[in-house]
Amino acid sequence: MKTRNILLILSLLLLLSLTLVLAACNGDQGGTGDGTQGGAQSGGTEGGDGTQDGGDGYVEPTEHDFTYAPNASGSAYLISGVKSGVTEALIPKTYLGKSIIGIDGDALAA
Repeated sequence: MKTRNILLILSLLLLLSLTLVLAACNGDQGGTGDGTQGGAQSGGTEGGDGTQDGGDGYVEPTEHDFTYAPNASGSAYLISGVKSGVTEALIPKTYLGKSIIGIDGDALAA
């Protein structure tokens, strides 16, 4: 019975360790080079659409589907609207190198 309890505890610790390791891998590393994530494609270009690489593998797209407004301090942006003709939008992490921290309440109103 003691051996069974020890194996159960060790199994739970292993599961917890794996969960923490996977949580630490946030998915922003690597990528496909399609402008949404990832580093260089062949030929040395960064992402298919991207121009800015923040060092974490993320590449900001050059064409944005949204309009943006700076927050009160000017240190980040809010999505303020959707550009005309957009049917499927990619929400980027940054705009002009600054974080996008939210979506304005009227941004998606029809």
